[in-house]
Amino acid sequence: METAYTIANRINSFFQNLDEGQWKTAQESLFDPVYLEDALCGAEPACQTSPQLAMDRMKAFLTRFDASLHYISNIIVESQEQKACARLYSTRTYHKTGASPPGFLKIYGIYEMSLVNSGGQWQIDFLKFSERFREGSSALLDLEPDAE
Repeated sequence: METAYTIANRINSFFQNLDEGQWKTAQESLFDPVYLEDALCGAEPACQTSPQLAMDRMKAFLTRFDASLHYISNIIVESQEQKACARLYSTRTYHKTGASPPGFLKIYGIYEMSLVNSGGQWQIDFLKFSERFREGSSALLDLEPDAE
């Protein structure tokens, strides 16, 4: 049970770091290579890539919004020695005040993940998001990332 708790914490921290723009810390949660399948983050078709390129894609997507919140729930973890699988529900909320029209977008779906224990740390080596439905302004997905 302690392993499942540790893995769930690692997953929670990963999404929290994404929402807070802590790109380097979020990247440290990814194994090299990482399999990424998420159409919103530019990972369609699915690809196996480096943590840096995966994070670059996620950052490019998330920086087009003023705020994001990845709400995750019902984390189911199965682990065996140095490998674990997790499945969780997610509500991804994106907000942009300067958009025309301003608004939000919520995307509901399921994440499937696998993690490996590398050097005493659990790292994500497989990340797949399957969208179920959405509400709000889908036009926000057409926004360009803000210049840094």
